[in-house]
Amino acid sequence: MPASILIASETGADRPSPHPGSNPGTVGAASLRRLADLTQSLKERIRSLLDLAPGQRVLDVGCGPGLDTAAVSTRVRPGGLVVGIDYDPSMIREARDLAGVNRPSSRVSHLVASARSIPYLDGSFDRCYSERVLQHTTFPAAVVGEMVRVTRAGGTIVIADTDCATLSIDTPATVTERALVRFVGDTLCNGYSGRQLRRLFADHGLIDVHVEMWPIVWTDYVAFRATSLSLLNMDQRAVRAGVLSAADLDCFYETLAGADRRGAFFASGAVVIARGRKTIDRYTTRRQVQEQL
Repeated sequence: MPASILIASETGADRPSPHPGSNPGTVGAASLRRLADLTQSLKERIRSLLDLAPGQRVLDVGCGPGLDTAAVSTRVRPGGLVVGIDYDPSMIREARDLAGVNRPSSRVSHLVASARSIPYLDGSFDRCYSERVLQHTTFPAAVVGEMVRVTRAGGTIVIADTDCATLSIDTPATVTERALVRFVGDTLCNGYSGRQLRRLFADHGLIDVHVEMWPIVWTDYVAFRATSLSLLNMDQRAVRAGVLSAADLDCFYETLAGADRRGAFFASGAVVIARGRKTIDRYTTRRQVQEQL
């Protein structure tokens, strides 16, 4: 890894961080793999919007178990570099095991770091991206600001994030359905992060901003249960919080199971994707300041 872009050494990066268990949206690596199967086309769209090319330096913010860094690295060979950061040490261990990134010859690296304080110099990366990370922070502006800071002038930033209000489940139990959807959005740290992206990009001076919606469609009830409300135990949390009764929840799920038996189950949602470019004169890097002294 080029020393010119690295501040914190990887060997010293596994320092204590806020425990992921305090995050109401925390899921394990196995759950992230199931979600990755559901969102493969979203991931491909993110890579397309990044406009990757050989030799680029790319940062994956909130990389989890490293499911995407290997795919990105194939787009920036030869000469490119991909770095994944995550605040959960267990995720970084899995990412390193998956990619074999501890080999000295590797051009993929993973380290423990907070997205609110990325341990790299200004302008270190040509491309920077995150997928469904802002929904897990109460400081989205700080995260976007850090992503902008470490991206070089003229570089591209892509963020894909959730707006929980877009979740819609076909059921006659509409009162329960709406209560559950509202509960999920309000319980996550930032459950409506997707709708904020255009504003956050504008506030940080990004230009050529493009925003689009990526749809999620479920027609299989079992797959829906495995990748939605039950994934974060939001259904049981809603009962414990008194938002609805256990009987309400049972009735709700029975309507969905019944629809599935008839081949009529349907649910949908959307992820918002935003792409922007860092202006040449918006930020002056620390290196430029030093050169001027």
